[in-house]
This record gives sequence, structure tokens and C-alpha cells, in this order.
Amino acid sequence: MLKCLVTGASSGIGKATCQVLTRHGAAVVGVGRNVEALEELKSSSDIVDYVSGDLTEPGMCESLVNRSSSILGGLTSVVNAAGVLKGGAIGDPNTNLDNYQFNMSVNLQAPFEVMVHAIPHLRKAKEINTQISPSIVNVSSVNGKQSFAACATYCMSKAALDQLTRCASIDLAGDGIRVNSVNPGVILTNLQKVRLLIMYA
Repeated sequence: MLKCLVTGASSGIGKATCQVLTRHGAAVVGVGRNVEALEELKSSSDIVDYVSGDLTEPGMCESLVNRSSSILGGLTSVVNAAGVLKGGAIGDPNTNLDNYQFNMSVNLQAPFEVMVHAIPHLRKAKEINTQISPSIVNVSSVNGKQSFAACATYCMSKAALDQLTRCASIDLAGDGIRVNSVNPGVILTNLQKVRLLIMYA
């Protein structure tokens, strides 16, 4: 059985990922900040359990990974689906260090930290059962492959996530751990709805 940790589980792509994995027989722990939404996922049996927390808080990624592994009795798979988008064009006064750090902390640093702390659990799973193929999937964006106006640091964060994925796929190949990213286009999730409200308020 797949034992999966999914970040960003309380909405959007992360929530849908939990539902699909569970329907295909996986045991899933959802990670997110919206406890009410996570409770709904658990009550509908779309996740085994959840761990709530802010991935940007120091030490939180390590804690969330270890707690998820404890709940599931190990980890075979990680999906980094948590993401944020704060727009801003280069040359705009609002595209400052705060804008940069907002996008990079969730879209790049958090997946990096989750991966670092999950790898020992994935290696252990492979040692216990050589027939399984542990995996990490990073939810990136078309913005990581194509430049767009007015969202410079978001595009940067996703491009860097793609490169992290490529490097990790090489580094972990010898351990039998697969690392891939997916790069969806615009999907009308809460992230996009909030952005549209800000743009057209």
C-alpha cells in the first residue's frame, strides 16, 4: 500500500490529489492550515488523518514529515502541492524582498525542506520492501517554464522548483526514489480566486 504525505491538502490541487490517491487504495495524510477543510476530508474518508501547520515556520516541515510517517507507519510517497501566488512586475515598488520571500518560502523552500526530511523515510521504505518505488512529486506550474508579466518572483519560484526536481531525480536515482514535477496551467483553485479578487477589487 502507498503511504502518502500530501501538502496543501486543504484545497485545490492538493485536496484533489488526496481524493484520487485514496480512491486508488493509498493511505494518505493531508497537511494544511485549514483545519475545518482537513476535518471534512477525514470525515469523508479522503484521508486517513491530517497534520495542520504552517510550512514556513522554522522546524515545521520536519515535524510534519515525522508526524505523518508516524501516523502511516512509514512513507512511500510525497506530493508537494502547497503553493502561493503574490503577483508583481519587476520595476513595481511592490515587487520587493517581501514579495520575493512570500513566494519563495512556500513554493521553493518548503518543498526543499519536506524533501530533505522525507528522504530518510523513503529510503527506509525501499529497504523494507525492494519491490516498491518511492516517489516525490512536486506541483510546479507552467510559470516555471514560460515567463509571464506581473508575476516575476512567482515564476522564479516555480522555475527553481523544477530545477530542484531535476537535480533530486539524479541524486536519488541510485536509491530507487523517483522525483518528478507536474506543471499545470491555470486552474481555478482558491489560489487563483484570491488573486482575481485582488486584481479586480
